[in-house]
Amino acid sequence: MTVKIKSFSELLFQKEAAEHLSRSLNQKSFPSCYLFTGTESCGKVAAAELFAGILQCLEPKTDVEGNMSMCGICDSCRRMQRNSHPDVEKIFSPDREIRVAKARFIRDAAMIAPILSRYKIFILDPAQNLNQEASNALLKILEEAPSYVIFILTAYDKTSVLPTVASRAEIVQFNSPSYQEIRELLQNIYKLSSNSAADICSLGEGRLGRSLACAEEDFSIDKVDGISRAHAEYLLALEQFFIFASDELQELRNLDLIAETLRRLFDRPNNLLEPARKKFAFSLFVANMLPLSFAPLFADEFMAIAQSGQFSMNKALKSLMDEAAKSYPSALLKEIKEDIEFRIDRFGIGEIKRLAHVLAGFYSDSIIYSASEDEDLLLNKNFKEDIIKMPQYESFVLSEFKLEATENCLLMLERNVQPVLALENLITQIGGPAV
Repeated sequence: MTVKIKSFSELLFQKEAAEHLSRSLNQKSFPSCYLFTGTESCGKVAAAELFAGILQCLEPKTDVEGNMSMCGICDSCRRMQRNSHPDVEKIFSPDREIRVAKARFIRDAAMIAPILSRYKIFILDPAQNLNQEASNALLKILEEAPSYVIFILTAYDKTSVLPTVASRAEIVQFNSPSYQEIRELLQNIYKLSSNSAADICSLGEGRLGRSLACAEEDFSIDKVDGISRAHAEYLLALEQFFIFASDELQELRNLDLIAETLRRLFDRPNNLLEPARKKFAFSLFVANMLPLSFAPLFADEFMAIAQSGQFSMNKALKSLMDEAAKSYPSALLKEIKEDIEFRIDRFGIGEIKRLAHVLAGFYSDSIIYSASEDEDLLLNKNFKEDIIKMPQYESFVLSEFKLEATENCLLMLERNVQPVLALENLITQIGGPAV
């Protein structure tokens, strides 16, 4: 885990949360568990990492406004920056259910006193992925945790974790900035034009963290004429991504770096996939009745590329896993291997989910503009001309139906329906009848 920011003054749009946590640090009064709640990519994880870093810092600083920060030079801060602090454990499981075995691992680790610092800190992201058994086991840990242990859980809201867990945690609520606030921030920080800021906000799906990551990588987007070119570019980008990812994994020489590498590859915006996915979704949004054969052919081709790419990524890691077998305990290696294979094998499903979310953004924009006629409320303001015209071609009810189709796709994937069927059904429903 590498701390990205060093001071609460750098936590954007989160004044109340920053004041809350700075107050706890100044008073040196800490509950055994915090629950950070808010939408995806709003700053919860960055704040959790920063809070852990300041707790472990040997000489934390406080500015004139009361914001606390890491000193950045002590041994603890340097270890946090290198992602090697022995007393800070992060359990990151965005796609996989967190089971009772992991909760028992946390329980056993919590009973071991800190090696280097004053506290033993566990960051669990996201806590809503705890299953019932794991939640109950975690509750027991919270009740019996030694005084040096601090848990930081993240979740969408307090209702997404067991009430008994939420009731034992100090809740810190994180805000979600509006699309317009994100666009204005991008203009101010990166000196972007209003059009470029709209592009970046759109590519970041209106989420602060993803939008900032896109801006750092200097992403851009241009409209593509026609569904044929857009879908070809998207599938090509998918193939190129897998080649790039396999090469990255092939170069790894340390098993401990795999989790962070997969997180960077899968969870951070990618300059190959983000623009291509957005352009393809836009082309679907404006398409007027797709041929009946398009949905099954596209779904089959998409899954063929995903399965081939996933095989290549697993193959790229084989030599590293074989080498690790010589020094890692078999039970630990088995758990690591299962986690890696699960993340890689779920990439295709995750990409379908991302495509569904992007499509949902366009249909939501159409509905919102029809009701408000306020372009500042649009996520995809860079496509406003087409969004504004959409009510001329399809009714409010039809836009709602297509938005519901994206939600149905996500529900099908959650229920473990075959991904190819979920994708085919989504495109069939939004594509309309054949001409």
